[in-house]
Amino acid sequence: MKVILSRKGFDSKAGGCPSPILPDGTLLSLPIPSKDGDRYEDLYYNGKSYSEILKELNPDGTYECCHLDPDIRPKVRAKTPKKWKAAFGQSGNVQSMLRNAGVTKGDIFLFFGWFRHVEEIDGKYKYVEKESSDSLEGADLHVIYGYLIVDKVLEQAKEIKEYYWHPHADYGE
Repeated sequence: MKVILSRKGFDSKAGGCPSPILPDGTLLSLPIPSKDGDRYEDLYYNGKSYSEILKELNPDGTYECCHLDPDIRPKVRAKTPKKWKAAFGQSGNVQSMLRNAGVTKGDIFLFFGWFRHVEEIDGKYKYVEKESSDSLEGADLHVIYGYLIVDKVLEQAKEIKEYYWHPHADYGE
């Protein structure tokens, strides 16, 4: 069995701010901006769109479309595909590297990213300010927030579309 660490979500270049650790403890990894796939306004957590969350946390940012990968949180989309299953994809050189490394059924991907605690004030999220060097509150953190165990490696777009909705389903056609 192989364990693969995979950095995902917002960083200083892709998104420009940390993903939030919500007051309820949820690690809400924000998918990177992209021209493919989903719109932030169509993704939700507890009735609030990712677009709203981003406007509250980073009001100077402009966020429209995103690349939701890995897709591991059920019922995030306003219209969840009927056959939705958690999925993660790679393409191009990274997919070749994983193939050459022999990544296969039973291997585990651990997803980590850049996070920071937020608080809710008057119904709006705001990053917690760093109070002291002894506190993780307000600190920038790199946190493992999810995982997937490989069930099947799918490489052909047609096969991916048969089983999953996924942004990489459009590659290789």
